[in-house]
Amino acid sequence: MSKYKELYDLSIYLLECNDKSLRQLESIKNEEGYEPDFFHAVKPFADKVHEALKEWKKLSLEWIKEQHPKYIYQMQIDTAYENIELVTVQSFYQDTRIKKFKDMHQSIQYLLQSIIEQINERNGAQL
Repeated sequence: MSKYKELYDLSIYLLECNDKSLRQLESIKNEEGYEPDFFHAVKPFADKVHEALKEWKKLSLEWIKEQHPKYIYQMQIDTAYENIELVTVQSFYQDTRIKKFKDMHQSIQYLLQSIIEQINERNGAQL
């Protein structure tokens, strides 16, 4: 089993959470009278993503130091970490600016897909 299987799996999970956040925002954006349930919806989702995110960041930074992937740097990991935390929570609030949200979503998606592709290229058969 590849040393980077967990990073690969976490990247896929976070990619799914990123897409789920976008769908969440789109579904509530124009819903009249919508109020987010912080303790039963927002917090559980954010906490679950945060746990995966902490491990993902640690593994990503190790991977960068060891593998020197093309066009992926520590600053991008730090930015994605912050953006994923923001997107996860903001997706539950109607006053979220959709343009900025979609820009963050797209940036997160690009980085996660790049990580997945590069791990696949280097370790595909071993994953």
